[in-house]
Amino acid sequence: MTKMKAPLTILFFLTLLFASCVTDESTPNEIEGTFYGTLSMESEGTKSYVRSEDAVAEIRKTGDFEVEVHCYSNSLDTIFRLNYFEHEENFKVCLTGSDFEDMYHTTFMGPMEMQNMHGTSQWMNHLQTMHEEEDTHFGEFHSADNSFEYTFLMGDSLPNMHFKGHRDQN
Repeated sequence: MTKMKAPLTILFFLTLLFASCVTDESTPNEIEGTFYGTLSMESEGTKSYVRSEDAVAEIRKTGDFEVEVHCYSNSLDTIFRLNYFEHEENFKVCLTGSDFEDMYHTTFMGPMEMQNMHGTSQWMNHLQTMHEEEDTHFGEFHSADNSFEYTFLMGDSLPNMHFKGHRDQN
């Protein structure tokens, strides 16, 4: 009987060890895919979006807590990367790498700082460790309706653009 207990005990501890090594990164299945929607252009002076056209955003995971976004329409064709953070039922996004540093004037830290800490969501931890209170973010994934939206800041010479689309369910 004791000879049987030893292998079971070892199996039990190996199972615990494996379970403790699993990352808490949320599976981005609900954010990967193709999102069909519209790209709207900001009206000069009014800060509202008026003119719109059909657009597509193809989202794919490229690393820990990172996705690549290929957004295209008649007026825009761009590829960029974003970090994603779980927050309640949604995933919030933020710029990554040098784009983050240029926008927020602080050094970008990699995925390790994105882990849950002190019972807060990944997003709240990100805000507390990487941002000032007045920093603005430009997009998110909405789990309830499988949608993605993102605002493109185009600079002084062009109007800002806003993409909103729903993930293809096929």
